[in-house]
Amino acid sequence: MTQPQQSFKAVAIQPYVASVTLMSLIAGIILTSAGIAVVEYSLNSVFALFLVLGVIFLAASFAARRVLSGSNLPESSTALALYVAVEFLAGAVLVLIGIGNLVFPSEGLDWSLVAATVFGLLLAADSLLLYRRDFKQVAGKKKGV
Repeated sequence: MTQPQQSFKAVAIQPYVASVTLMSLIAGIILTSAGIAVVEYSLNSVFALFLVLGVIFLAASFAARRVLSGSNLPESSTALALYVAVEFLAGAVLVLIGIGNLVFPSEGLDWSLVAATVFGLLLAADSLLLYRRDFKQVAGKKKGV
């Protein structure tokens, strides 16, 4: 393939990868959080389904994130910035919900909220590490198409 054909193919694929990355991240967070929350009601098949689907969507978003961080296109830094923001905000919300339940307990210690808090801490830590390691390096470089 010649150079113009390669760059055209990369430009055509890039918006698709960015949207799939963000949507799979959001779906993965929602399904994993729902799977953790359903544990309290002991619906084992629903819990397993939500949790497995959530992990699959999160794995897909992490794989697509690697494609974005390795891309040389200018749109990849915008997509990575959105990814970091969504992941950090979702993690912060889950942590605030869990800490709010621990500070003001309604009936006692709810293990599903503790698990959601740990999941939120993992999301927030991953987004901060991604920002520090990949996003700063990608956004700091001058990109050419």
